[in-house]
Order: sequence, then structure tokens, then C-alpha cells
Amino acid sequence: MPLHPGRHLPGSDPDQIVAEALAPILAMGTPALAIFFCSPAHDLAAISSRVKQSLGDVEVIGCSTAGELLVRDQAPSGGLLIRAMGGDGFAVTTGFGPGDADKGLLDAAFEAAQCIERLERKQHTILWDLDAAVLRDARLQIGS
Repeated sequence: MPLHPGRHLPGSDPDQIVAEALAPILAMGTPALAIFFCSPAHDLAAISSRVKQSLGDVEVIGCSTAGELLVRDQAPSGGLLIRAMGGDGFAVTTGFGPGDADKGLLDAAFEAAQCIERLERKQHTILWDLDAAVLRDARLQIGS
């Protein structure tokens, strides 16, 4: 499954919002990873929970955004955008490094990167570090 977006126009019912955003993704199969960006108008925990419930064992990462992380014409104000990846041979794990004022972001990234030890090594292995330099003021929710 290539990187594929699911998009929902503004609304208030988390079940409907998530169902509409996931419909085109699930039509292609079950992804290995789903990354969502939602308007701060939505309850981040509720959206995260609904995405995780809908996808089961899929790794889920999400955050709120005022639009700075989205392509302007793909997620309207008040919307939800979900990106998904997967396919044969595609394995994903996620990690989180909280860091602190004394250790800094480098230690937080190192802590998060330890998740790669849970993956079987294959010909191609990628570590994607999504950190505070990218997310700045976004609230982050990692599905468990």
C-alpha cells in the first residue's frame, strides 16, 4: 500500500469523522502505519481512540495541527487528515522519548529510536524521527 490519504471535512462526531477519513484507506487494505493530523477543534484523545479502534493492531501516531503540517487543499480547517502506509514486507514499530530540560531533544530522540530493536532486520530499514523541531506546538498522541 503506497502512502495514501484519508480526508474528512469539518464535523463534530468523532465516529463519523474517523470513518469518513479511513474509508479510502481501508478500501485499499489494512495499513501497517497510520499518521493523522486533526484540527484542534476536535478532541485529540477521542480521535486517536477511534482511529486505533478502527485499525486494530496498526501503529497509530497523531497530533493536532492548525494546518501548518498539511497541504493547504487537502485538509480544510476543522478537518482530519490520515496518511497510511503498508504492504508486503512493510513492518512498523513506534517509540517515544519524552526527554527533559537537562537531557534535551537529542536524548529524547535516542530513547525513541530504541523501538527499532523490536523490528526484524530486513534488507531496508528506515528510522523516521518525528520530533519537536517538526511538530513545534502540536499536541502529540501515540496509539498503544
